[in-house]
Amino acid sequence: MGAMLGAANSPPGIGGAASRGTRRAGWYLINASVASILIDMASVVLRTALMDHRKRAIYNTPPKAKHRKELRNSLTPAEAKLWKCLQNRQLAGKKFRRQFSVGPYIVDFYCPECRLAIELDGAPHFGFIGGEKDARKKEYLENCGIRVIHFENKLIYNSVEWVLEVIKHDLLTVD
Repeated sequence: MGAMLGAANSPPGIGGAASRGTRRAGWYLINASVASILIDMASVVLRTALMDHRKRAIYNTPPKAKHRKELRNSLTPAEAKLWKCLQNRQLAGKKFRRQFSVGPYIVDFYCPECRLAIELDGAPHFGFIGGEKDARKKEYLENCGIRVIHFENKLIYNSVEWVLEVIKHDLLTVD
């Protein structure tokens, strides 16, 4: 008797093969729409990740890592003095990185939030060749959307407070 009341003999909609088929079809419809949404979401995430990767592909590239580390470990006295004032968000609460690479160039200090690079220039930068290289570097950085401020090393030694005010003013004009 139990075999006669089995799923195969149930009327449609009350269990059995007919309702299992209906449930399956509904399940597939629900899963198809969920799958479509998940695929759309995954494509958005993938596109965003690819764009982020392309944006980040020019910043702190691995081939420059060793050179950046060497520069960080051998700061000039002017760089060391300015770094003491910029590190740990001391200036306007903004984070600075030192010896940060952008494309083929390494900038002395960089604020990613404000896209501001700070370059300190000593004697090598004042010659004809140094000036040309600095001009190409500045043009490249500006094409990447990064503003550049140059200071002579002498200004750091003689009037660091004024230099910090100029940097702070530039940081706050972005916000």
